[in-house]
Amino acid sequence: MLWSHQADQLRQYHTEHKDRSDVALELPTGSGKTLMGLLISEWRRRALNHRTVYACPTQQLAEQVHASAIKQGLETVLLIGTSKVWNVSSVNSYTRGSATAITTYSHIFNQYSRFSDAQGIIFDDAHAAENYGLIPIQGVVAA
Repeated sequence: MLWSHQADQLRQYHTEHKDRSDVALELPTGSGKTLMGLLISEWRRRALNHRTVYACPTQQLAEQVHASAIKQGLETVLLIGTSKVWNVSSVNSYTRGSATAITTYSHIFNQYSRFSDAQGIIFDDAHAAENYGLIPIQGVVAA
């Protein structure tokens, strides 16, 4: 169940920002930004048929987000650690757009990113990306 402020933010995203390439959502700690980011990612994946990625600054946070997504019944795959050992089925689910990939910033901001084909990227704790030299990316939503 959503809190009223989450529903308000999601409505505002849908009516005012869904067609913009870069959007930032700012809410206080503990206000449910992660769920909102996951729901926006899920909407973009389903409604727009986009390959979506939810990026976290750490593997631990990526694991927590993935567990939260599963609890909410959202289709996600966890793609962290060395990409050479990623589950092929999980990678294919992301590539086909049948699941949102949950990963770390380091897999986005590197020369050999496996997510260069992403059509929507959600950055959780976007302020943590300043160490990566965050540059505008088409389809970015920062949560």
